[in-house]
Amino acid sequence: MEENEDLDASEIDSHRSDDSSEVRRRFHDLMSHEIEVLNQILVEMISVVENISENTIISQLKRCFECIDDMMIYANQFINQAQLVKMEHFIRFYSLYDGIRHGMMKTLTIINNLRKRNLFQMVPLVKDLTLDLDEIKVLVSRTTLEQVKEVLEGYRIKRLYIRRKIENFI
Repeated sequence: MEENEDLDASEIDSHRSDDSSEVRRRFHDLMSHEIEVLNQILVEMISVVENISENTIISQLKRCFECIDDMMIYANQFINQAQLVKMEHFIRFYSLYDGIRHGMMKTLTIINNLRKRNLFQMVPLVKDLTLDLDEIKVLVSRTTLEQVKEVLEGYRIKRLYIRRKIENFI
């Protein structure tokens, strides 16, 4: 009877491991997709920022912030799912770093282009986007679920402030 119980316990541990791997994979895939979409928007902004209206720039920035919001939603879902499968260890997602870092570099290019056009009033919004990307970078580098929760809580507070700033431009 004890042998049977040991087999059942190892089966459950194996199943949890598979579930936790699936949760990690799904989070990585969702984040990768949003980072890719964000970087596409930023590339588009860089290529046309010298010729587009302020309203279009604001619209594209809103799309960027929506990508960030989606990433934070995915992080919340990840935490909930990780807790359900009793994930013990949070593995950093360093593979997402490059895409985030490239996005941050693109925002700096956009800031320079806005300054060239004398659109200084929009620079703070792009700086906020850069800081949000930095928070995503911090988020994917955390080692425990508790640390991820702390990053998300800080973002919730900051996000309300950024939304108000965007709405003031419209």
